[in-house]
Amino acid sequence: PSKSIIHIMNLSGKVVKKFTLDEGNVILNWDGRGNDGRYLNTGVYLVAGFHSSQSQGATKLAIIRK
Repeated sequence: PSKSIIHIMNLSGKVVKKFTLDEGNVILNWDGRGNDGRYLNTGVYLVAGFHSSQSQGATKLAIIRK
């Protein structure tokens, strides 16, 4: 079965959250917490997606906390 991996990284390139999705998942719900269980700080993050078929993509994500 094919899998997709989503990395959320800070602007230094450190992976702060990683998701592994099985084939067929098209929606990802996320509570804004990093791998350590704490909420990520306000800032800009990079989101990179990788698929077992060698396709990949990236975008930016802004988190704004009060």
